[in-house]
Amino acid sequence: MGSYIKKNWSSVTILFLFLGLIGVCSYSINAQESDWMVKLRTLKVFESNRADVERIFDSPKIVKELNRAETERDGWGRKVTYNTKSGELVAIYSTGNCLESKNPWGYNVVSDVVVELRFKAKKAVKANRFNFDLKEFYVEYVEDIPDSYLYYNNELGVWLYIFRGKLTGIEYKGSSEDNKRLDCEEVLK
Repeated sequence: MGSYIKKNWSSVTILFLFLGLIGVCSYSINAQESDWMVKLRTLKVFESNRADVERIFDSPKIVKELNRAETERDGWGRKVTYNTKSGELVAIYSTGNCLESKNPWGYNVVSDVVVELRFKAKKAVKANRFNFDLKEFYVEYVEDIPDSYLYYNNELGVWLYIFRGKLTGIEYKGSSEDNKRLDCEEVLK
């Protein structure tokens, strides 16, 4: 047996190198963030606009669009629900600058600027695949859904929905600093 290995040492070495390469490649593939998360991270609350959202998500199908002022008491903004390849995207857009409208609801940004993004993935992904340090988040157990947790960081404006260790949804709401700076009630004082 020993002489067989000596004779075929180069074949054995190549086999181990090949197996090692497969292991490294599969680890890096599994460690990558989902395509939808990369797209979400490209968008910035209070900076990106509707055209940016629709371009980055490859012209997603609009499922529903409504003016929240018409559907909610003290509602403000335009809520657009999109169907994407990877899940459901809800974007809430500004309906205009509150300094001009004198409306105390909403944020002081021009029309069609993103004020909130929500994404619900079709397929949940392991939470550790995302570049979030969960130690920086508050965590709440969701009592009516076993094994579900809400991680949130208001300073960052990020909420993560995790079920059985997998990320099922995410919300970007803008940082607490930006929310305070742009809030119409504060601006109109």
